[in-house]
Amino acid sequence: MGRRTEGHAALSEGSKHAARDYYPRVLQTIEPSDEALASRVATGDVGAFAALYDRYAARVYAWAAHIVGSGDADDVTQEIFVKLWDKAATFDAQRGRFAAWFGAVARHHILARARRWSRERRATAAEEIEELLAETPDPAPSVE
Repeated sequence: MGRRTEGHAALSEGSKHAARDYYPRVLQTIEPSDEALASRVATGDVGAFAALYDRYAARVYAWAAHIVGSGDADDVTQEIFVKLWDKAATFDAQRGRFAAWFGAVARHHILARARRWSRERRATAAEEIEELLAETPDPAPSVE
């Protein structure tokens, strides 16, 4: 027959804990997939939502901070996760992976926010310029 190792001996002795003791890494808790969690979020499962938040929040925040700045990144991140909660039922695992779908949701929201911020910033700058021009005396000599 072959040589028996100590682990094989423990397994063959019928100990109910032998496999767990010998293969501790194999029997670790298996995390649910993103797709499974998204499906549960669609049914209102707050725990599944929290798990997805834990997996993706840092990445979403980093994207948002890079595009809209760290001052708005918290708000943008929160808005994106509200969208996840509201739109989870639209995710279809048959069409692709959750990470790609959620990445598209996040990217779209971040870019829309950046465009809106840019328009608002330009409008504010235009208003400031108009105010400055209104306050600046006319350099043309006055006729008196």
